[in-house]
Amino acid sequence: MQVQRIQNNNYNSSFGIRSTYVPNPDYLRLKSRCKNLLASCYFRRGQWYDFANKDLFKQVVDIFQKVFEETKRPKGMLIVGVADSQEPFSYLAVINEIAKKQNKRLEDIIDLHTVDLQRKPWDIKIRKDSFFDAGCKPPFAESSFYYDRDWHGKSIMYHWRVKKHICDYLENTYNNPQKSKWDTRIQDVANSYNNESLDIISINNVLGYIDTAEAEILTLKQLIDKLKKGGFLITDPLNKDVLYRNGISNIEEIGFGIYQKK
Repeated sequence: MQVQRIQNNNYNSSFGIRSTYVPNPDYLRLKSRCKNLLASCYFRRGQWYDFANKDLFKQVVDIFQKVFEETKRPKGMLIVGVADSQEPFSYLAVINEIAKKQNKRLEDIIDLHTVDLQRKPWDIKIRKDSFFDAGCKPPFAESSFYYDRDWHGKSIMYHWRVKKHICDYLENTYNNPQKSKWDTRIQDVANSYNNESLDIISINNVLGYIDTAEAEILTLKQLIDKLKKGGFLITDPLNKDVLYRNGISNIEEIGFGIYQKK
C-alpha cells in the first residue's frame, strides 16, 4: 500500500528544523489503537510500566552477571522495542556496573543493536529520557547514575539520571545505521542477523503487536536462530504448549519471560 507523503509541522526544539518525516504505516495503525504505545519505565518486567519491578528485574541482573563476567570480547545484544529508551538505559546501567568492576569500558563488553517501529529520537530527547523516571534512587546499578538537580525541562522529582558516558554510548548506537534500525518492523528484519551471532535478545511487550499469529511465531523462530547456544531470550512469558506445537523446543524457560537456548 502506498502512503502519501505528508508535511509534519512539528519542529525540533533544539535546532528549529521543520520535519517532513512520515511515520511507518504500522506505527500509525498501532498508535491509533494504543495511546501509550511507547509507555515503559526503568527496570520493567511484565506488562505493568508505572514502577520498577525489583523482584523480577533481579532475574535479568543475574543473567547479565553470567553473560558479561570476564568477557574477552563485546557480547552481542539486540533490543527490540526501546520505548522512551528506558529499556536500553536499564540494561546499560546494569552492564556498565559490571564493566566497572572489571576495570573496563562499557563498549569493551557489549555490542548493542536495536530495532524499533518509531522514528529515531533526537539527541536532546535521549538526554531527557536518561532520567530514572521515579522520585527515588534507582533500585539497581546506582553507580551508573548521578544526582542532577539543575536539568531544566523535567519535574522537580526527577533528579537521578544515567551517567553521561552511558548516554553517549546509546546515542552513538542509535545514530549508527549498522546497529540501529528505525521505522522498522522486527518481522521484516529478524532474519537479517547472522545465525548464532547474538548472546542476548530482548523483545519485551512487542510480540503482541505483530499482526498475525503466524508472523509472530515465524519471527520468534528466526530470533531464536540468531542466538548462540546458551544465549538468552528476554521477553514476555510465553505459553510452552504454543511453542512446542509450532516446533520451538530448543529454548528452556529459566525465569519470568526468560529463556535459554539449548
